Amino acid sequence: MNRKTRNALVCAALLLCAAWGLRFVAAPALHELPPNYYLETRYECDGGFRESPDLPLRTEHQVAVRVDQTLLSSGSARIVQSTTSWFTDDGTLTYESAGVYAVHRNTRANVPDLGDVPRHGQFLFPRHVQRGSFTVWDAYLVGPRRAEFVREDTVDELPVLVFDLVADRINDTVAYEFLACVPEQYEVRTSALTTAWVEPVSGIVVDLVDQGKSDFVDPRSAEPVAPIAAWRTWSASGERERMAVRARNERLALLAVERWLPSTALAGAAAAIAVAASCARRTSVASGAVV
Repeated sequence: MNRKTRNALVCAALLLCAAWGLRFVAAPALHELPPNYYLETRYECDGGFRESPDLPLRTEHQVAVRVDQTLLSSGSARIVQSTTSWFTDDGTLTYESAGVYAVHRNTRANVPDLGDVPRHGQFLFPRHVQRGSFTVWDAYLVGPRRAEFVREDTVDELPVLVFDLVADRINDTVAYEFLACVPEQYEVRTSALTTAWVEPVSGIVVDLVDQGKSDFVDPRSAEPVAPIAAWRTWSASGERERMAVRARNERLALLAVERWLPSTALAGAAAAIAVAASCARRTSVASGAVV
């Protein structure tokens, strides 16, 4: 074997190793929820709110912030503190959902036997999210919602999948326990329809709108007494653009290590093997001519 043939084969072997490493080591690593995962998202809404059934429903502009922060890792799970808090413009708290979630680092689903309460379904949309239906249980509301694929769309020239997330009279009592009459006199049930625009490769929610209501409920009859709140929510100013940039960057990184770079390495390996074969043939022919 001459030097050119040997060098070409070594180059092919290195490129094959690089393709394998990219696809089966680097790509799965990018799929994992980082151990230092942190995300803050903001929303706005116009809606009504009251502290008890005998008070009038006040219509006010409100703002919210959701903060997800990893506290620690436990085996295949990330332990995430997640809180969503709503305030009126004067700082009055109108809703707060908070919990400690155990999130599988690969699937981004809730791990049922960890966290502060047992939960199922997705905490975050997974990488390469599929069209279909599944459960989402995060801190946007206290209880689970059913996600249903609706259609394809684009946001800022980014391809997205649109999902409707339905909350059907979930027990939201704990989110209103800052009110004097909850849970001593009333429980709370919430129904809502959230529409989420999700970049499918990264699983990032790029945009969101939501409308719903929460009711004071008689705990003995389970019948609604009066609305606590009714709202229409949207992403705060600049959030859609910020999340679109984040989703686009993660999409490009994932596609690069899953497809583009391994394909390039495989093509280079094939070319190197072809060069080696050509060199070997020329050497063979030359040897035959000398004989």
